[in-house]
Order: sequence, then structure tokens, then C-alpha cells
Amino acid sequence: MSFLKIILFDIGRIGIASVVLMTVLEDFNSRTSFFALMKHKKMPAPGLFFFGNIIWKSLAAIGLLLHFRVFTTSLTLGIYCFLSSFILYDFWCMTGESRHYLRANFLIHLALCFALILLASFYVVH
Repeated sequence: MSFLKIILFDIGRIGIASVVLMTVLEDFNSRTSFFALMKHKKMPAPGLFFFGNIIWKSLAAIGLLLHFRVFTTSLTLGIYCFLSSFILYDFWCMTGESRHYLRANFLIHLALCFALILLASFYVVH
């Protein structure tokens, strides 16, 4: 890869990792709302889901920041974000303003998922 491609790639990798770390902090700070949402959605074991979410996203973001197993980390984090988007942002069940808000968040999460998968594609051995 050329020097410019490497720099742009690293900026993207570090940027995505930083955003994921910020979402970890946001999840932790809004844990009361998170547990209320899980209760509303009748999710089993919300504590396990919450702490698994915090631990996985933290480890994955740190791995991306440190350039550690970027293919595996970004691909599994992308798949995790994809699946959790369908659980957390079920806009198809809503009406009115909340539907638009959830749909916007759902689409933003999908963009992050596809960015992570794109990031993983740079590490595919030819």
C-alpha cells in the first residue's frame, strides 16, 4: 500500500475504535435506561447482555486501536453491531416520531457495521 493509503486506513481504524469506545462510555453512563429497555423488550439475562456488550466492545475497540488482529476484531464487531441493531432499533414496531428516531439510529449502526466489514476486507490475504 502507498503511504497515503496507510495513513487514511489508520485514521479510519483509529476513528472507528474511538467511536466504539465512546459508545461503551455512553452505554455505561446510561445503564439504567439500558436495563429498562431490556426489560421492555423482555430480553433474558439483561445483566449478562449489558456486561457482555461493555466487555466485548471495549476489547474490540482497544484491539483496533492497538492494531491487534484487526481482521478478526473488526469482522466480529461488525457482525455483533449488525445483530444488536435489530434488537435495539426495531423501528418497524414503532409509530410516529419514535419510529423516525429509531430508524435513523438503525441506519447509522448499519453504516458502522459495513465500515467495520470494509476494514476487515483490507486484511484478507490474497
